[in-house]
Amino acid sequence: MELLSALWDDYVTRTPQAREIRGGLAALGETVVDDHVALRGFAGTRMGIDELAAPFLRAGWRVAGSYRFVEKKLDARHLAHPEAGRPKVFISELRVAECSDGLQATVRRMVGQLPAALAIGRGWSVSFAEVEALRRESEYAAWVAAHGLRANHFTVLVNALRGFAELAALNEWVVAQGFALNPAGGVIKGSAAQGARAELDDRG
Repeated sequence: MELLSALWDDYVTRTPQAREIRGGLAALGETVVDDHVALRGFAGTRMGIDELAAPFLRAGWRVAGSYRFVEKKLDARHLAHPEAGRPKVFISELRVAECSDGLQATVRRMVGQLPAALAIGRGWSVSFAEVEALRRESEYAAWVAAHGLRANHFTVLVNALRGFAELAALNEWVVAQGFALNPAGGVIKGSAAQGARAELDDRG
């Protein structure tokens, strides 16, 4: 799908280590399969779940699950495609109406600057002070403000790799290549029962 390719190309311009890691796995003879891509938005705006999901639904993806995160004021939906080999798409949105008046005003101002046709990238201007104010209330809102309509992350389907028996072994290989993992919440998030993932530390 052209949109997924465009999201990936944009993602690796900002996170080049992702391309390097995939290249390293390919050099080992691995076939890298995408598990899912994640997008973030704002509920009640042109960047809500329904709006972000629309192009994927038109391309054959179907809603496969819905989730609500009360404490973080997030709703999410994951989409799956009936054809094998297509990644899942995980789309979340901040329930802006439940946030402070200040956050709501900043979101309205930013989204009001978007062009008629949504495009990958940050379609608004925002100051460092505004991003910091959002971060104090919601790191999620601050991330979207700073980055705009972009993939938050792409993930590798570890079960499709032949040379790594478990996620910990893949983590060891990634670190051995000179890359740092995000330690927040542990380098492996989740559990065997919940499903688990590892995240690159791209703070640098």
